[in-house]
Amino acid sequence: MSTLRGAVLASASRAGRRGSPSFALTSPSPLSRRGTTIQSRQFVNLFRSKQPRAPSARSTATQWLSPSHETARAISGRPLPQRRSGFLNFAYRSAAVLGTGIGFLGFLFAAFFIYDATTYKESITFGDCEVSAAALDPPKGGPKNLPIIEALLDDDESEEARQNKEKPRLVILGGGWGSVALLKQLNPDDYHVTVISPKNYFLFTPMLPSATVGTLEMRSLVEPIRRTLSRVRGHYLRASADDVEFSHKLVECSQVDAQGKEVRFYVPYDKLVIAVGSVTNPHGVKGLENCFFLKDINDARMIRNQVIKNMELACLPTTKDEERKRLLSFVVSGGGPTGVEFAAELFDLLNEDLTKRFPRVLRNEISVHLIQSRSHILNTYDETLSRYAEEKFARDQIEVLTNSRVKEVFPDKIAFTQKMDDGTIVTKEIPAGFCLWSTGVSQAALCKRIAAKLGPAQNNRHALETDTHLRVNGTPLGDVYAIGDCATVQNNVADNIVSFLRGLAFKHGKDPEKLELHFSDWRNVAADVKRRFPQAVSHLKRLDKLFAQFDKDQSGTLSFGELRELLKQIDSKLTSLPATAQRANQQGIYLAHKFNKLARCAPGLRVNDVRDGDLDGACYKAFEYHHLGSLAYIGNSAVFDLSHKGLNLTGGLWAVYAWRSVYFAQSVGVRTRVLMAMDWAKRGLFGRDLINCHLIANHPPLEGEVRFFYGSVKMDINSLFDVRGKVVLVTGGARGIGRMISDGFVANGAKVYIASRDAAACEKAAAELSARGPGLAVAIPADLASKEECERLAAELARREKRLDVLVNNSGAAWGAPLDEFPDGQWSRVLTLNLHRVFTLTQQLLPLLEAAAAGRGSGSVGNDRGAGTGEASRPESSNVKGGGSRPAAVINIGSIDALRVSSVENYSYSAAKAGLHHLGRVLSQRLGPRGVTVNTLACGPFDTKMMAAPLRHFRDAIEDANPLGRIGRPADVAGACIFLASRAG
Repeated sequence: MSTLRGAVLASASRAGRRGSPSFALTSPSPLSRRGTTIQSRQFVNLFRSKQPRAPSARSTATQWLSPSHETARAISGRPLPQRRSGFLNFAYRSAAVLGTGIGFLGFLFAAFFIYDATTYKESITFGDCEVSAAALDPPKGGPKNLPIIEALLDDDESEEARQNKEKPRLVILGGGWGSVALLKQLNPDDYHVTVISPKNYFLFTPMLPSATVGTLEMRSLVEPIRRTLSRVRGHYLRASADDVEFSHKLVECSQVDAQGKEVRFYVPYDKLVIAVGSVTNPHGVKGLENCFFLKDINDARMIRNQVIKNMELACLPTTKDEERKRLLSFVVSGGGPTGVEFAAELFDLLNEDLTKRFPRVLRNEISVHLIQSRSHILNTYDETLSRYAEEKFARDQIEVLTNSRVKEVFPDKIAFTQKMDDGTIVTKEIPAGFCLWSTGVSQAALCKRIAAKLGPAQNNRHALETDTHLRVNGTPLGDVYAIGDCATVQNNVADNIVSFLRGLAFKHGKDPEKLELHFSDWRNVAADVKRRFPQAVSHLKRLDKLFAQFDKDQSGTLSFGELRELLKQIDSKLTSLPATAQRANQQGIYLAHKFNKLARCAPGLRVNDVRDGDLDGACYKAFEYHHLGSLAYIGNSAVFDLSHKGLNLTGGLWAVYAWRSVYFAQSVGVRTRVLMAMDWAKRGLFGRDLINCHLIANHPPLEGEVRFFYGSVKMDINSLFDVRGKVVLVTGGARGIGRMISDGFVANGAKVYIASRDAAACEKAAAELSARGPGLAVAIPADLASKEECERLAAELARREKRLDVLVNNSGAAWGAPLDEFPDGQWSRVLTLNLHRVFTLTQQLLPLLEAAAAGRGSGSVGNDRGAGTGEASRPESSNVKGGGSRPAAVINIGSIDALRVSSVENYSYSAAKAGLHHLGRVLSQRLGPRGVTVNTLACGPFDTKMMAAPLRHFRDAIEDANPLGRIGRPADVAGACIFLASRAG
C-alpha cells in the first residue's frame, strides 16, 4: 500500500508540472500484483476536484510526501466526513468542560459530607480524668489571703499536660493583637501559658466599622481565643485582672460566679505580659453617656441597632419633621481612621441600602457630620491623602467640621466650638439622633493602678512606660512586659546613656563631670546607643558630623555636658510609637521570638555575659518598630499612606479591593477569612441586613415559650420583664445593695445613673458596669444628706434626660449603740438620710417620673446607646387611669427591721425604715393616679459593708433565722427591682 501511495503521489506531481490531468502508474504495486485493479479515472476525478499545490520553499520533503487525510480517505474508498461547524465544536467543548466541572464539584461535595460525617462524635465517655486537689480547692495566700490558682483543671489530664505544668509560667493579660501575635509565634514546648481576659475571643478591630452597618457580620470579626491557645497547649481564664503584686509575682483577678457574687483570686506568674489595651479618652467633655463608642463587638452591635432604630422611627407618620431631621442627623466626633471609616460606612449604608428599602424622602433628610479638632481629617496621614479624603466627603455630602472641639453632648444635640479663619471662636449646635465618640485613648483601670503603685518610674498619663525591651519601668527586670495600646516605649536615650557613663566613671574612680570622650570613645557610645535604642539608628548615620557639631570648644573631645546635649537632641527627634494594631502585632511577634531565645540561651549564659543583670539584653536585641504604612476606607474609595517608601495611593473600587485584600490577608485564621469573603459576596448580592441584632442575639426564644396577648400587651417572659432602654437612678449605687441593683439593671440593658457621696467609688462602679454592658452606667456623685445636693442631682438629671423611668431610693446610714448611750446626733443623721431625703428627692424628680409615665420623654430616643427598643418612652392605650400600661416606678429599699424587733440595738435605723415603709404606702396612693407606682422592699441581711461586722461574728445565727437558711444574694434584690420596674410589676 505504501508503494502504491508513493507512485500515485509521484505521478500526480509530474502531471501537475506538465499541466496534464492524467497520470500513469510508473511501477507495479503490491496491490496490482495481488490482482487488484485500480481504475485511473478514480484518480483523475480526485485530482480534478482538488489539485495539489506546489510545495513552497519552506516545505520539507517529508511534509510534501505525506498523504493528506482526504487523499487517504479517497484511496480507501469510504465517503469523506462532513466538517463540523464552529458552533458545534464550541458546544461540544463547553459541554465537556461543564461536565468535568460538575463532576469535580460533585466530588468535592461528596468529600465534604464524608468529612462532615467524621466530625460527629457518638461517644459520651472519655475515661477517667485526673484532676489535682489544688485545682479543685486552691490554697489561699498572698497579701489579701485569696485563693491562689497554682493548678488548673486540665493540668493533669495527660502526661504531656503534666510535663507542661512544670515549665515557667507565662501569664498574658488580654486577648488583643499583641497577645494573639505572641501566641502564634511562641514555641509550644517552652512555657506554661495562661491567658486572662473577660472576653474569650480575639476581635479584628480594623474592620469593626464595617460591622456597625452590616457590611460584615460580627461573627466574621472574632476568633475564639481557645483556638489560638491550642497551638501552645495553653489555658484560658475568663476573668478581669484588677491588680498585680510584683513582690509576690501574683495577678489579682475577679469574676462574678453563677449566683452573681464576685469571686477574687490570684494567678501566679514567672513572666507577665500586660496587653489589656486602652479605653476611649473623654477629654473632660460632659455628657459622653449620650455617645456611642467603637472599641468592642458590643459597641458595634449597639451602634447598628441605634442606626436602624432611628431610621425606623423616622418612617413613622406620627414623627414630626423636626424630630425626623434630628433622628437622621448622625454626628462623628474624631477625624482619625476610626471616625473617618465609620462615617464612610454609614454613608454607604444610607446611600446604597436606605434608598432601596426605605421611603426616598428620608434620603433628603439625612445628614452626616464629622467633627475634627485639627485642621484636617486623617491628620497623621500625608497631607495629599487628607485633602483627597476631604474632597471625597464633600462630594458625598458628608459635612467635615475642622478646627472644632465638642463642648458638651446632650441627648438631642451636640454643642461644639469652632475656630474660624480670622481666629475667632464660635459656639455652634447640631441636632443629633446619634453621636459616635472616637477621639484618643486613655489608660485602662488596671494600668492606672499599676502606674500609681510604681510611682516615679511611671510618668505617662496615657500608657505604661516600658524600656526598649518592652519591660515595664519600675518592675523587677525581666519579669513584667507591656505591649499594645496600654504601653509606650520610653526611649530616654540621654538619661540612660548618661547614667551608664556615670556608673562606669565611678567604677573606675573618676569624676564623670570631668569625663572627656575622644572620637573613638564617641563611636563606642554611639554603637551602644544603636544597640539599645534601634529607633535612633537613623539619627546616628554621620558620627563625625555630630562630633564636630557638638564639640563647641574645638578641643577634639566631647565633655560630659556636650555629650548630654548631643543625646538630648537625638531624644527630641524620636517620636512615640502609634497606638495601632500594627505596632501591637510587631511587639507580640518580638516578645515571642525573645521568649523563645531566652528559653534556649539563658541557662547557658555566664555571669560575665550579662551586664547589669540585663538578661534580655544579653540574649536578644531591643525592639525596633517598622512602619509598614497606613490605609483607610473613605466610601467606595481608599487611601494608602506609604510615605515611608515615598509612595501615596488613592483610588476608587480598585483601591477598595486592595484595601480589603490587605485586611483579608492579615486576618488571624482561615475561618474568619472565609466568613469575610462570604459577607462581602452577600452584600453584593442581597445588600446589607437591616435588622436589629439584639432581637436575635440577646433574646433567643425560650424552650416551651408561650406567646399570647391580653388586649395589646404581650404576655411572654421577654416582654413582661423587659427593662431595656429604661432610665434608672439608683442612690447609693456604688456599693452594697445599691451596686447589686445597678448591676442587675445594666446587665439587662437599662441606662443607670449611680449617685453616691464617694466620687471615686461612684466613677469606678460606673466604669466597671459599663464595660460589662449591654446597658450603660453613668456616675453622678452627690451627698444626699444635704437638701441642696438633692436639688442639684435632680437638676443635673433633668439637664441630661427628658424622663426617669425608675427611681431606686437606696441611700441610707445606720448606727448601733446601747439604749443608754445612743447619741442624739445619730438620730437626726440617720432619719434625715433614710427617710427625709427620700421624700425630698422623690419630690424633686416627680416631673421626670411623670414624663416617663405619660410618654413625654420620647425625645430622648438617642440617649440609651441603642440598648433598648424605644418602647419604654411610648405610651400605650390602656384603661388604667393615670399612667397607661407602663407607669414609672419608685422603689424604696426598706428593711425587715422595720417590721420586727431587731436583735441589734439600731434604734434610729429601725425607726427610719419603719417610717419609709409607711411613706411608701402613702405615696403609692397619691402617685398611682399620676402614673407612678411606689413599692418598698423589706430587705433582709446581705453581704455588704454595713453587715460586715454582724456577719463576721453571728453569720450562722443570722442564716439560721432566715427561712431559706442563707443570706441574700445579688440576684435576689436585683430581680425584685427589675420585676417592680418592668411591665410584670
